[in-house]
Amino acid sequence: MENMVNKIFRSLEYRSLQAAYDQILNPSSRSPPRPTPIPKPVLIFWDADGCKPPPTILNEAFVNLIRTTASKYGTVRKISVYPGKVVARYPEYTALRHALGETSDVEMVDTQASRKRWDVLGLMCKNILECNLELFAPPCTLFILTKGDAASLNLLGTLFHMHATGYTIILATRTRTLLPGLARLLTQHLDWQDLVDRVSYSHNPGLYHDPQPSDSSASIISASKPKPKPKPRTTSSPPPNGRLRKDKTPAPPLSAFTPLTTYLQTQLTRTGANYHTLHGIDAFQIAHALAPTLAQRKIIYQAAGVSKLRKYLNLAEKAGLVQSHYNAPKKRGSRASHRMVALRGRYVPH
Repeated sequence: MENMVNKIFRSLEYRSLQAAYDQILNPSSRSPPRPTPIPKPVLIFWDADGCKPPPTILNEAFVNLIRTTASKYGTVRKISVYPGKVVARYPEYTALRHALGETSDVEMVDTQASRKRWDVLGLMCKNILECNLELFAPPCTLFILTKGDAASLNLLGTLFHMHATGYTIILATRTRTLLPGLARLLTQHLDWQDLVDRVSYSHNPGLYHDPQPSDSSASIISASKPKPKPKPRTTSSPPPNGRLRKDKTPAPPLSAFTPLTTYLQTQLTRTGANYHTLHGIDAFQIAHALAPTLAQRKIIYQAAGVSKLRKYLNLAEKAGLVQSHYNAPKKRGSRASHRMVALRGRYVPH
């Protein structure tokens, strides 16, 4: 019995030595070394900014969903959560901090101590990455949770800039608040995923968490309620002043806007410090590239936080979107609304 075992081991040793000898003599027959997966850190930028996070976002299924989504691009080394300036005030943020802090590959970082204002999420991402280049150098996965309306305008230039430098960006937002033109653009160029919209906003965790997921990724069950049917308008009873109200015609849908692909390509080739944050004047350049009519532009202006008419007229003049006769001497009795005609079709690309 011992002789049989010794013969088997000797034959195995001979075969392994013979294979190694053949590989030395014939280098072409060597099998190529397997590439070792490079661990990539994952950053989660959470822009709450006045939006209270839902309690069910603390669920383990959502954390697993983040991990499985980010792991498609490499080994997850670390998950860092950078909250916005408002999210630290809520108790949900403290609970999320404790829930994620229990695992070893998650690091919670509070930006409240280092900065006083995080108004623009794009600047926040840029500053954090520049200050921690040794930790979060590309390739790196950025998982961004945002509301999707005004933050989309602020994030757009930063996302394209980071995507060009080698970062993998996963933008999780709510479709119902994201501008459709920007959503289509993000779908074409980035890995845009509608994850927050699939998260249940119910306080009952049983509607959201599946204890036995069928897939490797976490399963999300949306608790969407059926929309109530709109009541028909009745114009038979006049208002107290005796005049019937005129129905305001809605603006054309934003999905009909032309994409910003060519415009952003020209913006990214410019050298300067303006292209990575689309805020203020840049919002007008987006509006004029997307929106053909003033009614549509006004929606984008309001989403960008510019609500007053005089303010965006002055900014439009500084951005070169209005011709020089915009500040011509006005006639007596003319109002700012009469000057809105100067904005139609006067977009001058830089």
